[in-house]
Amino acid sequence: MRNRVLSRGLRAFLFLGKWGLLYALLPGALLAALEWGLRATQVGQPCGYLIQKDFDGAAYRLPNKRFFQRFSSLPIDSIADWDTMEFLAPVQKAPGAYRIFIFGESAAYGAPYAGYGFPRYLEAMLRARFPERNFEFYNTACPGINSYIVQAVAHACAALQPDLFLVYMGNNEGNPPFSPHSVFGRSAILSKPAVVRAWMELSGLRTAQAGVALLHKLHLDPESPALTWTQDPMNLDLIHARFETNLLDICAAGSAAGASVVVCTLGRNIAGFQKEEGIAAASAFTGVAINRLIREAAGRLKDKNVRLADIENTLRQNSPDGMPGDRFFEDRVHFTFEGNYLAARTMFEQIAPLLATAGAPPAAEALTEGQCEERLGLSPAARKRMRAMRRQTDGKAADPALQPAETDAERAEILDGFRRACSLAKDDCILHMLFVRALLDADLPQEALREAQALQRICPCHRAVHRLLGLALMRSADADGSRRELLEQLRRYPDDTLSEVRLKSLPPPP
Repeated sequence: MRNRVLSRGLRAFLFLGKWGLLYALLPGALLAALEWGLRATQVGQPCGYLIQKDFDGAAYRLPNKRFFQRFSSLPIDSIADWDTMEFLAPVQKAPGAYRIFIFGESAAYGAPYAGYGFPRYLEAMLRARFPERNFEFYNTACPGINSYIVQAVAHACAALQPDLFLVYMGNNEGNPPFSPHSVFGRSAILSKPAVVRAWMELSGLRTAQAGVALLHKLHLDPESPALTWTQDPMNLDLIHARFETNLLDICAAGSAAGASVVVCTLGRNIAGFQKEEGIAAASAFTGVAINRLIREAAGRLKDKNVRLADIENTLRQNSPDGMPGDRFFEDRVHFTFEGNYLAARTMFEQIAPLLATAGAPPAAEALTEGQCEERLGLSPAARKRMRAMRRQTDGKAADPALQPAETDAERAEILDGFRRACSLAKDDCILHMLFVRALLDADLPQEALREAQALQRICPCHRAVHRLLGLALMRSADADGSRRELLEQLRRYPDDTLSEVRLKSLPPPP
């Protein structure tokens, strides 16, 4: 009798357990089926940091513009030059390649002079001093982000067989996305790097995208919890704690991937800022606490091959009274050309020992600023032009009609500078791309076409190649050739809106 009762109880337990498990798994299965269906019908877009493209039988991983767009209320193309931001990392790493990943925000991106930030100076130094090395430079920095986004980017790049992580971040910690006053920032659990990455993955699902699109149609647009702005006073202790957590997580991701890590202290325009708002305000916002955390992290992780590039100290040593000012900064945090050079030199001094082979003589010194700029096509006239353009963009320039016009000699100097640089750095994709742009601006379509063809030989898969070829052919009155190149560009990069605009401007085919 007792056995019969136990048997009935076991059967009931198994029956309820089976149906309970089914009811528990059914919603997940339905969501998985919906997600698969949306992907199969190409609803939504991939939103992770890295996407894969195949060109001419080779597979590449490259940054995804939509990843950054999720965390910006402005179009990414309006705050950054995507042609200089995008890179193509071969899935199959070449033997002997040394992969350097640079992480940070607008200062690391190179603002306000895209293509001439400290990563470019550093690249010139390393290529010149270690010509036998096969360097691959991947600058992942983007304006407007902060350490929450950087740590997610670092984890994605850790899968690309990195050799070096270079980190210069900390200027945007009080701002969205994921500010300390957002839902994430206020919670000790939700602010954990792994939780933030999980939220990014879930919110990037096609199901989530479809739900947001439906709410948009119903005019019920919810504000992303990651982009919450607040008027509450800044909680500096919370900001510093979250920053430290993210920094340590980035270092751990690099170390786990077998990469060396160089973390950099931040430079600030102390002298200029003090003049504006007083010593008290300057001391509160000079990044003293952030730099202290960076130094402590480097010291704590020294045995894990984490090194410190103390840029703040370098700038102080090269400034009157130890107060960096307008010589090194365009504003509070963005470098001038001189500041970018000093930052890169400080980084070089920490990276060079990592590259020296056993028994090799001590590494040579870094290039001078002039030597770097010769390799970057950055002549005095080019610097003058870019600074004038920046003042006009910022609305700080006087009436342009009253400004001294650029002379023919200066225009020639700019192009000659590019020609010399291209002869020294024959494989520099960004340099050749910028040269083609300069030639088009100078209305030299034939030379622009030749240089665009050279760019195609050097970097056949670069985003700008076929667009620049199309523009050069358009300027040369070859509408059919231009159309062919622009269509090829859109086949490779369907999101290239510049090519769409240019294509529409062509006369209809006969």
